[in-house]
Amino acid sequence: MPVWDGPALVTAFENEAGLEDAHELDVDTDIYPRLSQAQVKLVERIAGIYPDALYSAPFTLTPSVDRKTFSFGNDAQGNPNIGLGWVQIAPNQSAFSGDTFVGWVKDRDFLDEGDKIRIMSNRSWPGTLYCRAVLTPPDITALQPPVINPASARELIAVLAVQRWALEGNQNPKLAQAMASKWTDRDYGFPALMLEYKKRWQGGGAGWDPARWYFAAPDLGTAG
Repeated sequence: MPVWDGPALVTAFENEAGLEDAHELDVDTDIYPRLSQAQVKLVERIAGIYPDALYSAPFTLTPSVDRKTFSFGNDAQGNPNIGLGWVQIAPNQSAFSGDTFVGWVKDRDFLDEGDKIRIMSNRSWPGTLYCRAVLTPPDITALQPPVINPASARELIAVLAVQRWALEGNQNPKLAQAMASKWTDRDYGFPALMLEYKKRWQGGGAGWDPARWYFAAPDLGTAG
């Protein structure tokens, strides 16, 4: 069995929660949904600090009928995606040039409206728009593993899921506090993961510098 896949996280949840082999929680309707919700919260926390750790490959945005707005698509539940982290928008994939992004600039080329972007000055954009962003992850299941890497960091999903479960109705405040302590542990918890990401991505993540246009390929056209 792969390390830290869905079933492994279920086992981690049960162990952290101190559940017996036979317990009242159903794996599919109780545990997996809680793990999925915890993963979303973890992704949101990471995206606000080191989004580079979670960025997608460039994908095409979905235009409205009048092509004045472009959306990020929907998550697994059908809710509109909101691009997290520093959202990168460009009319061609050449704009994603190594460490330097030379695509569109927020509030100059487009307005950010959360689940969509709007072209400036009530204009329509006739072509394709590409995006890199941190998106809401798919639900964790027996077949769909978590998306957090390194895989060892996925233990935090179980820790957060158990903490949130223990706080439901304040049913087990001691357990919730124990999970909070694991979460904040400087050697093995969330701070340790952020330190690891900091060493990998010194600048925090995927900022753009439009002034450094000369790093771009010569065929960028209107990307800058």
